[in-house]
Amino acid sequence: MKAMANALRFGIDSTRMKVFLLSNEDLTSNLIFVPLFNVPGIEIVGVAFTQTLGAKRRGVSGVFKLLRKMGWRYWGYLVFTNGFYKLGECLLSLRGNRARGFKSVRSEARRRGTALYASADFNSPDFLSILKEARPDLLIIRVDQILRAPLLSIPSRGTWGVHSGLLPSYQGIAAEFHSLLQGEKEIGTTIFSVTTELDKGRTLFQEALGVEPGRSVFSQMLRNNVLAGRLLEKAITLPDELEEKVPSSSHRTPSYHSWPSPEETRRFAKKGGTLISINEAFRHLWWCLTSWC
Repeated sequence: MKAMANALRFGIDSTRMKVFLLSNEDLTSNLIFVPLFNVPGIEIVGVAFTQTLGAKRRGVSGVFKLLRKMGWRYWGYLVFTNGFYKLGECLLSLRGNRARGFKSVRSEARRRGTALYASADFNSPDFLSILKEARPDLLIIRVDQILRAPLLSIPSRGTWGVHSGLLPSYQGIAAEFHSLLQGEKEIGTTIFSVTTELDKGRTLFQEALGVEPGRSVFSQMLRNNVLAGRLLEKAITLPDELEEKVPSSSHRTPSYHSWPSPEETRRFAKKGGTLISINEAFRHLWWCLTSWC
């Protein structure tokens, strides 16, 4: 009943809020978005993924450009964690999405008959036509593209972004890594109103998570993005309960970070930090290769 009441609060005639997702195809986006398919009172009317391999000036050359930029440590960490997750999804597709434990946005959308798209440019006329036809009430994004006004004007209730950092601090990329590098005692997640400037919109909902000493970046990232999925669900279904808990961001210093540089990853290692432990790596590999069976 609360989900229905809040659908009316958003000004939606139907009892089911229509949500469209723009997502990267990586581990973190799947952790955040998969739970939404089971939230009462909303309907996922479409999912569009950032298309990279087919995009101009990207693909394999883009992968090695990132390697040169961040060095082999962080690059290898990303390739391992996301690469084996993608392998698990490919194995899942061979079984017709009948995995016991493996979940991804793509597999959930296929299982439920939700429309899937891919676009190298979400601001293109072709994609704008797709979004207009879907007529979403709410657009939720976790992508590396800056969206322009024509797209942002389409969803009737606006566009939300999900960021793995406590905005306005740690705008940009790899917020968990940079937070740990700076010795922060908290990481967290922010849901914000998307504007035409990257990570600059008004904070709508935010929740902090205490850093557990000794945990790797991978472990802290998993905890933070599971939290993000729960926060997003509550933001949609119980916004009144969250609005009173939005922390003031006035005490946070605005900052922007890009991909970790080789110097930063070396400095992180010298401080005793770990990207992913050997045990975690084996558990992640085992889960990716066996959960589809």
